Amino acid sequence: MKLEQKPFYDVGKLSPSKLEEIILKHIKNRNSSVSPSIGVDFGIYGNDLILTTDPLSYHRPLGTEFGSKFGFNVILTDFLTSGNLPEFLTATLLFPTDVPDLEIELYWKTFTDQCYRWDIDIVTGHTGRYSSASLPLIGSVTMGGRAHRMVYSYSNVKEGDSLIIMGYPGIQAAVILSHYNMGLPGMVNTARKLISQRDMLLVTNHMKFLMDNFSHNEIEFMHDVTEGGLYGALNEIALASSHNLNIESQKIPENEHVTAYLSALSLDPWSVTSEGCILMGVQKEAAEEIVASLQGKNIPSAIVGRVGKAESNSVIIDGKAIGKEWKDPYWGALKQ
Repeated sequence: MKLEQKPFYDVGKLSPSKLEEIILKHIKNRNSSVSPSIGVDFGIYGNDLILTTDPLSYHRPLGTEFGSKFGFNVILTDFLTSGNLPEFLTATLLFPTDVPDLEIELYWKTFTDQCYRWDIDIVTGHTGRYSSASLPLIGSVTMGGRAHRMVYSYSNVKEGDSLIIMGYPGIQAAVILSHYNMGLPGMVNTARKLISQRDMLLVTNHMKFLMDNFSHNEIEFMHDVTEGGLYGALNEIALASSHNLNIESQKIPENEHVTAYLSALSLDPWSVTSEGCILMGVQKEAAEEIVASLQGKNIPSAIVGRVGKAESNSVIIDGKAIGKEWKDPYWGALKQ
């Protein structure tokens, strides 16, 4: 008897062309002022109800409490890219069958402590154990809130605006993989350094600092560098803003431990998921002040380029256009 060969498809978030081809083209909204689209991390129902939905993660090697904080911050990061604060959320928790009650409770208690800290009400949800569930993805969260401030929008982008990066490309992949692969030959000390830097994955306080200290005219958009890494995020911004982006590679902040660890795994820091890293479009006149304020709080940041012409929606790094498709090898590395 011949065994059926099942097809294997790319793991992780669908590429922009696949999202457009099989998901986005079928959406027929009537009442959303911001609908799902490439590069936009939130939607708006009506004129002011902001919503975002993301998978909820639990990376056990990070420890239950930090794993919960990280899962919460991933979702909050997306909401904060709207320039507003969330007010409520709904949560679906799907745990594997080998996760005991006390572990679930500690994860959830830590999560709810974060909600209380950010003044977010938990409205409804679902929790259970299922044989089909597996770590690190344990469900999803939808976060919502009214637009009490002007919403960040790519529609404000214009030629000559500055592009700022906050954080290090590859930081999420390096930190998480270092927890899973602590004993990687020759990388034990580097892994320890990365583990000690894991708070760099939690950037929501930095985002709120920017929201509180700079106007929504000065900061035009924020976008988190997650699946697809820096290359993917830049391509998404180019598509969403309908402008070329001109980037200078030598200006992008680099973490030597991230580079060393990912190189040992044959991973490019610019290609892998990088929660803890934010791209911003800002008015040229405000760019240096924004970077100085971040650096004054020891937050790695730099002006890395500028918005170009409204032409082919291309990303141009050091004068050379890069491809518009991306793959993220992080999920493959995580499975090993």
